[in-house]
This record gives sequence, C-alpha cells and structure tokens, in this order.
Amino acid sequence: MSHSPASSSPAGRTRRSRPLLTILIISLSIGVVVGGSLWWWNHLRKIEPIVLTQIEQSELEERIYEKGEKSLIFSEREMNGLIHTHSQFGEAVQVKLVSGAIHLRIKTKLDSNVPILGGKTVNAKARLIASNEEGLILDDLTVYGVSLPNAWLGELKGKNLFEALEGHLPAGISSIEIRNGEIQIELED
Repeated sequence: MSHSPASSSPAGRTRRSRPLLTILIISLSIGVVVGGSLWWWNHLRKIEPIVLTQIEQSELEERIYEKGEKSLIFSEREMNGLIHTHSQFGEAVQVKLVSGAIHLRIKTKLDSNVPILGGKTVNAKARLIASNEEGLILDDLTVYGVSLPNAWLGELKGKNLFEALEGHLPAGISSIEIRNGEIQIELED
C-alpha cells in the first residue's frame, strides 16, 4: 500500500493556505481599524466655531443694515460666524451650503433624563432642501450615521417646515436661493 500523490495533496494545500489565511485576517483587521478611524474623524470630531475677523464683521454688518437693499447674500463662513456671534450654538452647529440644500452638523448633550443615552453627547447630521416653490423641507436626520424614522420626527420628513410655522416663507422674505457656499435672501418691499 503506497501513498499516491493525490491523497497527500489536500493536506499540503491546507498547510500552505494557512499563512495566506493569516495574512488575509490581519489585512482585514487593519482595514477595519483604519476605516473606523476615518469614520470617527469624519463624524465625531469637534465642531470649531467660526470667528469672523473685524473686517469681515464690519463688512457683513454694513451689508445687513444697508438702507434700500432688498437682496442679502451670505457666504457659508458668514452664516457660521453669525451663528457663533449671535447665539450659543457656535460649537454645536455647523452649516454647509450646497446647491438647493442646507447640511447641518449638530453636536448636543442630551438631558440626563433621556432613556439609554441620557447625559451623552450625540452627533447628528440634517439635510434640509430649500426651494421657493416647496419651502424648507427636512430631507433626513441621522444620528451616528443612522437615519431616524419619520415617526420619531413627528412625521416632519418631506414636509415644508415653514408651513408648520404658519406660512410659506417667514414674513418679510420673498425668496431664498441656496448655491454652493452661499445663500441669497430676497426681502419683500
């Protein structure tokens, strides 16, 4: 009874494939760590408040209070600077203006009475679609990358948020246009 080469071959392949399997597992582990680190950097990093320079602030105030001006244009930087200067949300909210939409990054600490996550800091992202015809619409709200169900948001997804506030656009505003990096607000006469 001699051993044929065919009968010893599978055992030889198993021994040779173990180093390949080990390399594959290590590579996947490194990929998960790197991917997780990139996700953390993109989703959990601190929101830096935008502080406008004295020159930027004075130019912005001149435009806002200019008599007879019916069109106001704000850059993304100016919007974030206004949030920081005129509210306590500078370190909690960041605005990004893209064509036809507003993206918000929100970081807030939940009340300690909230079940499960009470007292924890929550990172969220919201996408609002803006148009003169449809108003301001909540497109999505995600918490740690998970889209919240519409029922949890009081059925507000896809609805005009201005109508929920008793009007199509806020009083005194005739139109709003959002382009990449800026927002233009037209005032009524």
